[in-house]
Amino acid sequence: MPVWQMALYHLLALGVALVLFALPHHVLQGKSKKVDLKKPAQATVQPQSSEPTAAPDANATQLAQGTQTPAGDPLVAESYNWWSELFTDQPYTEGSLHVGRNTRVEIRETREETQQYFVADVYVRNVTHLVGVFAQDKVGKGVREPILDAASRTGSVVMVNGDYYGGRSAVICARNGELYKTSDSTDREICVLYCDGTMKTFLAGELDPEAEMAKGAYHIFNFGPGLLNEDGTPRTDFSAYDDISGKHPRTVLGYIEPGHYLLVVIDGRMSKIRGLSLTGLAEFMQSLGCRQAFNMDGGQTSQMVVGTTLINTPYKGGRNCSDYIAVID
Repeated sequence: MPVWQMALYHLLALGVALVLFALPHHVLQGKSKKVDLKKPAQATVQPQSSEPTAAPDANATQLAQGTQTPAGDPLVAESYNWWSELFTDQPYTEGSLHVGRNTRVEIRETREETQQYFVADVYVRNVTHLVGVFAQDKVGKGVREPILDAASRTGSVVMVNGDYYGGRSAVICARNGELYKTSDSTDREICVLYCDGTMKTFLAGELDPEAEMAKGAYHIFNFGPGLLNEDGTPRTDFSAYDDISGKHPRTVLGYIEPGHYLLVVIDGRMSKIRGLSLTGLAEFMQSLGCRQAFNMDGGQTSQMVVGTTLINTPYKGGRNCSDYIAVID
């Protein structure tokens, strides 16, 4: 064989070898690359503690801005606890159940002659899937949006009304790791949900919002009252809330342990279905297994949407709200 022909064969063989080497390492990898979703080795959960942990990396707190968190983002994996492993052995029960990649929601309904209420039993993989949604995706007093529009826009699994921060001037408001409004004169109690999944309530005037943000506050709600004592027993003194202490429709955020929450809506102001008083509401939330529970805006505002369906019977058809609490997978 001539020398020039042998050299050509060698060059062709070398080219084929280089292509075979590059194919799995570059071309194919670029088409099938996946994010490692394993739980970080240092991430731990302490379900029995209600104390906040340190704030996550500043970049991680921005992941929940808008309506969705990037699925499987490694920054989330390293900055937040992954709680779903706590509940892998939870049995499925009868009822309306959603099981997604990052959330699990069971809807329990009670429709009787004198009471009608709806409980969304919520498990989330991390706190970024319990989302604060602003009306029209805007922050400001007087900005409102129908709950069905907000649910459709965000693709939420379940959504309830929030604290209606936009209806008051003296308010403290933080959502999704960002502090938007502060006030020294609010007369309403405050609820903080931290990045580590724990929840704590404060009396009016007791909270320093900047300090709590530094401790890892993810949501700050300002309405109330808190319904349970620190030991989980029902509160009995609601004198600061005499104006709403009677029987009314209610919306409540309940806390069982990190990653496990209840969204509760109770109908009322109907001929036989009157709703619950604050004392009755506190006893009810304890009966559901909550360690903390916080009353959101109620009355005509109380609404629950599952998917794109309004499932409760709001007073006078409901009211457009400035903010909502949503489970977004």
